[in-house]
Amino acid sequence: MTNKSWAQPAGLGVVSLLVLVVLWAGMARAGQVAWLEYSNARFGYIFFHPVYFEPQPEADNGDGRRFLAPEYEAEASAWGSVLLAPSLENEFQQVQGYLIQGGASVTYSSKGEDWFVLSGYAPDGRIYYRRTILQDGVLASFILTYPEVHKNFFAPVVELMAMHLRFAE
Repeated sequence: MTNKSWAQPAGLGVVSLLVLVVLWAGMARAGQVAWLEYSNARFGYIFFHPVYFEPQPEADNGDGRRFLAPEYEAEASAWGSVLLAPSLENEFQQVQGYLIQGGASVTYSSKGEDWFVLSGYAPDGRIYYRRTILQDGVLASFILTYPEVHKNFFAPVVELMAMHLRFAE
């Protein structure tokens, strides 16, 4: 998700290969579960989630919905909105400020021309991961929260959710 150079110091090839194998194995496990798409008609985005996330009723204003995975004490929310900030950078700064003011820590952040990610710990100690994408002045976002005890389980899930958040064609 971040733009990193593939250049590395000599001697790290085996370690890098091992890390790739472990990541691939996690992605394969996440891929073994059935995945569903939630399509939002109002904002035109698609959110990809594992079948064990139970969809809750769509919000009254039609901007998105929550998904609960009770056996993992996890929750995901997906929503759309119109970009009201002057730029995606301003939106990123506002969201980051809101998270910190609310007592969350930000341990990871990354941005691109039309997306950003913020992740860290919520005030209750749960891990959160938020991704937002932008297209034609419309934002689509999701946030996933889960207990730290499930960190290894959700790592490949988050990767797939993030890769597949998109706007409909």
